[in-house]
Amino acid sequence: MTAVPDRVEQAGTDRGLDVGPLVQRLLALIPRRREVERRLVELGALRRRASKEPPGLPSGAVEGGGAPGRARGAGWGSRAELTALRALLRELRAEERGLLLSLPNLPAPGVPGGRDRAHDRELRRGGPPPRAPATARPHWEVAAALGWCAAGAWPRRGTPGLSGGVRAPAPARGAGLLDEGPALLRGLAGFLLSFHRQRGYQEVTVPSLVQEEELVASGHLPHYRQGMYRLAEGGGWLAPSLEPGMLGRLRGRALDARDLPLAWVACGPCFRARAGAGGRQERGLVRLHQFHEVRLLRVVCPEAAAPGGGAEELEGEVGPLLGHVEEALRRLELPYRVVLRCSGRLSFAAALTCDLEVLMPSRGEYLALSSCRAYGDFQARRAGIRVGEGRGHGRTRFAHTLSASALPLERCLAALLENHQQEDGSVLVPQALRPFWGGAGVLEPLEWARP
Repeated sequence: MTAVPDRVEQAGTDRGLDVGPLVQRLLALIPRRREVERRLVELGALRRRASKEPPGLPSGAVEGGGAPGRARGAGWGSRAELTALRALLRELRAEERGLLLSLPNLPAPGVPGGRDRAHDRELRRGGPPPRAPATARPHWEVAAALGWCAAGAWPRRGTPGLSGGVRAPAPARGAGLLDEGPALLRGLAGFLLSFHRQRGYQEVTVPSLVQEEELVASGHLPHYRQGMYRLAEGGGWLAPSLEPGMLGRLRGRALDARDLPLAWVACGPCFRARAGAGGRQERGLVRLHQFHEVRLLRVVCPEAAAPGGGAEELEGEVGPLLGHVEEALRRLELPYRVVLRCSGRLSFAAALTCDLEVLMPSRGEYLALSSCRAYGDFQARRAGIRVGEGRGHGRTRFAHTLSASALPLERCLAALLENHQQEDGSVLVPQALRPFWGGAGVLEPLEWARP
């Protein structure tokens, strides 16, 4: 990053971050740190020379005659300087690491520039044509008609309650489903896990409690600190995504290139402190403090993820992930579109993001359901994940990581309710989902909710 300071500053500006002062401080810090390292190597060499002199030889004398040397005096006389330089080097390295952790990833070549949705690029649309009634009801009304929640049970907003030890999410901002709702949610999780296992992903378990080092590795910290829940005691954090826990299993490891790509799938709860005012667009299951997701992670060799310049090459970066999530949406019979995010809408850690947005008939617009992201070696550098070849690995390089939400269960359930509702108030369950939940193929509304 220090080789392209202008690009780093632009990447920050596009994301609304003022990283210019950080870059300038870093550019001034690195030469100083290198000079301290050079001096420590020099003093170390002097001390090694001094240690090889005969024990009884006076300082400055040379055995066998000849010009007097200064190895012993220079070496043993520098102990205080060595101690001071080592302490200084620790301080400089810590400051340098702190500055580097505050700099976002660089966009991949070919990512469209811009700072808002108007600069995103739609790549294509897929899935079946919209089939919901012209007067489609929002999913929370459909859920109430099915008896999954009381009418008005999902208010517009809860209170995040951010503080030193953030309190648990309010029940109003969790799903709070009843009757067939939880069963269908479990069935959706089972379908997605089975679907991805059949495509070569290995299922792993991930803890809901993650450590700060794992959040730093994933890129959530320090930038998204205010959007997460931290325990008041113990220093742990509630997982904002399954990604930090999945990366945490690989921290500090050297992987054999012959075993790559590594492909994992996990399912579990996630917790986010949602900030800002919400309204109709965020009511119901769309924006929750606690939700569940199925997450994909791929770790690949650097040459398997070389950035391209055009839309097809960029899409190839996240091709396997994108293709698998698209196929899952088609199996669920949901109309969707694929959108390439502009540079200003990339997450802090992402070099490239392709969103899969699903149509929400009640609002007449598309809602982001999955983000497929390529990180390059950004996360691997933070996590210390390297790739080598053969026994002992030899020379290693940083791996490249890719990740996708595939899918957030509650938000996906909202899309299913809206897109599969019928004129008579019933909801059709997609054919692919029926074997995984054990219920009927048609969800009937309560008597009072029939038209």
